Amino acid sequence: MTLFLKWSKIASKFFDISQTVSKRSSHTTNLINKKIYIFGGEYIPRNPIDNNLLVLDTVSNEWSSLADPSAPIARMGHSSCSVGDNLYIFGGRTGVEMGETSLNDLHSFNTFTKKWSLIHSDTDSEVYPSRRSYHTMTSQGNKLYIFGGCSVKAGRLNDLYEFDIGSQKWTKLPSDESIVARGGACLVSRDQCLYLIGGFCGHELDECFMFDLRENKWTQIESLPRKLSVFACSSINSENVQLVLHGGEVDPSTMGHNGAGEFSSDTYVYDGKQWKYIDLVEKPSSRGWHSSCSDENKFYIYGGNLENNERTDELWCFEI
Repeated sequence: MTLFLKWSKIASKFFDISQTVSKRSSHTTNLINKKIYIFGGEYIPRNPIDNNLLVLDTVSNEWSSLADPSAPIARMGHSSCSVGDNLYIFGGRTGVEMGETSLNDLHSFNTFTKKWSLIHSDTDSEVYPSRRSYHTMTSQGNKLYIFGGCSVKAGRLNDLYEFDIGSQKWTKLPSDESIVARGGACLVSRDQCLYLIGGFCGHELDECFMFDLRENKWTQIESLPRKLSVFACSSINSENVQLVLHGGEVDPSTMGHNGAGEFSSDTYVYDGKQWKYIDLVEKPSSRGWHSSCSDENKFYIYGGNLENNERTDELWCFEI
């Protein structure tokens, strides 16, 4: 079956931009009830911007900024996902002025009341994910899933945790020796399975794995066409496409997190068996450290770090 695919750059009406910084990387993006929620990230390397939520109404195409004194502290390299009307944020790291401390707090944001709540800290449970950043998070039903990332004590991680929203309990799920510890990967949920894509273990990775939630078992699936980390990837509601991926780092910067590596502008789709490269004339430029969300047949990417080491606030939509 022929797929009709296109990228479109979205020009939207910003609120008073002097009140906040919209350009960023190492942030998170989620879509709930036709609104895109963007939290955290950095404009200056290793310095989180603030703890306000940027919100885009995809119907009116207008932005707003939400501030709440009970919001999580400013951070970058955190993870997020949504369940129903709620947004969830886990972990990340603080900036240079706060010692670049790794975090493992779990917060929720109710999109109706517009209020934040602290759900869990590491003193609440014997089983709890360690402090980490540049990990990845997704949801399935009323459960949250967190994989890997970078910790201060243990270095890179390859553990998988499940949080049951109803019982408020964490469970550590089986790991697999063949899955190297990594940061900068993507964990994506689809059809009772979790897909672990790419990442960085000292070099970029092309390995992909699937965790079957019914059998609690890992299986290796077809690798990416090229080795990538810190890309944007989400599941999408399409009969012929399960996952969409854009961009990412193909070679790290010699300056570490202070510099920009070599980035990709490629778009790939996964149909449940193989990855396919999508060749389009109009598309986002090369970038990494951006984030994505999806709604039905639309895949959105926001922000990121460009190859000139500048952050962007571009919003693009890939439509099937």
